[in-house]
Amino acid sequence: MKNGSLTRKKRKAARRVDFIGDRDDHVLLTYIGLGYTTRFIESNTGLSAWQISYRAMKLRRLGISRADYRNGQGIVAQIVREHAQPAIDAALIRYLESHL
Repeated sequence: MKNGSLTRKKRKAARRVDFIGDRDDHVLLTYIGLGYTTRFIESNTGLSAWQISYRAMKLRRLGISRADYRNGQGIVAQIVREHAQPAIDAALIRYLESHL
C-alpha cells in the first residue's frame, strides 16, 4: 500500500531448482553436502529457509543428506577423507605441537 501504511517485499518469480546451472543452487548443493546449517546457508546464498528446506528435500531424494557428511557417509565425506585428510592431519599435528 502507499503512504507507508504497509510495505510488502516484492517477490522474485518462482523458478525451477537447478543444482548445476544456477549458482545459488550449486553452492547450496556443496553446503548441504558438507552438512552446514540452514542459518549458514541462508546468510551465504540469499535463499530463504523455506527454499533451502525444499532443495534439501530434493537432494535427500537423490541420496544427498546433511547427516551423511556428519556420519562419515556419502560422496562428500569420502572426498574429504581421501583428499583433505593428509592436510588436515598435518595442520592438527602442527597446532598440537605449538600448544602443548
